[in-house]
Amino acid sequence: MTIYVKIYGGLGNQMFQFAAGYAAAKNKKTKLSLDLDYYKKNNLHNNFELQKVFDIKSNVNILVKSNKFNFFKIIKQFDFTVHKFNENQFHYNKNILNISNNTILDGYWQSERYFKKYENEIKKIFTFKVNLNKIEYNYFDEIYNNNSVSVHIRRGDFLLKKNDNHKTDLNDYYLEAIKRIAKKFYKVKFYLFTDDPNWVRNYFNMNYDHKIVDINQKEKSYIDMYFMSLCKANIIANSTFSWWSAWLNNNNDKIICAPRNWFNDKTINTDDLIPRKWLLI
Repeated sequence: MTIYVKIYGGLGNQMFQFAAGYAAAKNKKTKLSLDLDYYKKNNLHNNFELQKVFDIKSNVNILVKSNKFNFFKIIKQFDFTVHKFNENQFHYNKNILNISNNTILDGYWQSERYFKKYENEIKKIFTFKVNLNKIEYNYFDEIYNNNSVSVHIRRGDFLLKKNDNHKTDLNDYYLEAIKRIAKKFYKVKFYLFTDDPNWVRNYFNMNYDHKIVDINQKEKSYIDMYFMSLCKANIIANSTFSWWSAWLNNNNDKIICAPRNWFNDKTINTDDLIPRKWLLI
C-alpha cells in the first residue's frame, strides 16, 4: 500500500509536494512514492532536484522517469483500487486526512499545515548536501558570522510566464520590510539574492550595507536557498523557493517578512500559506 505524489515544478514546489506526501504516508503508516513523469516532457527550472539537493532515498521509493514509463499502466497491473486526490483549492484542505491508501496526490500543497506535525523530521530530511568551493565558502563564512538578512528578489522566470499572477508589485513591501528589519539588528548587513543581478544593481534602491549574491546560477541555484536559511532574518519574495529558505532557518530569534500581496488574483485564498509567526507586510 502506497501514497503516490505527482512531482512537478521547481525546487520549492517539489519540496511542498514531497512534504505533503511524506506526512500523508506517515499518517497512513504506508510507503511513499514519487511520480516523476512530468520531467519526461518538461525541461523547466533544473528538473527534478530533490535527490540532488537533499538525501531523500531512504524516505521514498522514487518512481524514476523514463520514456517507457507510464504511471497509470503500472498501477493497473495490480489488483487494488487507486484513488486520486486533487488539490481543488489553494488553502489547506483538511480532507487530505481522510484519504485512503493507494491514493495519488496531485497538487502544489503550499501550506505547512499539510506537514506541520512532522516538522522536525522534514527539516532533517531537508538537510542540504553542499560541497562549497572557496568563493562559496567565503560567502558562507560572511553570512554565518554577520547580522545577515536575506532579501530574495525573483524576476527571471516570473517575467517569462504568460500568466502574470506572480508579477506583483513588491517595491513598497521591500522598502518597508528592510526598514523594519534594520531597526532590529546592530550592524545589519543585507544580502540580496536574485536571478536578475543587473536589474538589482541598476534599479533596486538600497541605503544600507548590502551585497548582491550572484555566484549561484542554474544547477547551483539551490545554494542560494542554503545561504538564505543561514541568515538571522529573511525578507522573502512571493516565491516557494524563498518560502522554504525561511522555513528552514533554524535561528531561534529569526524574523521572517513575507509579502501580503502574493498573487495578483485576490480571489485566491492565501490564509494558510504564511506561518503565523511570520510578519506579513
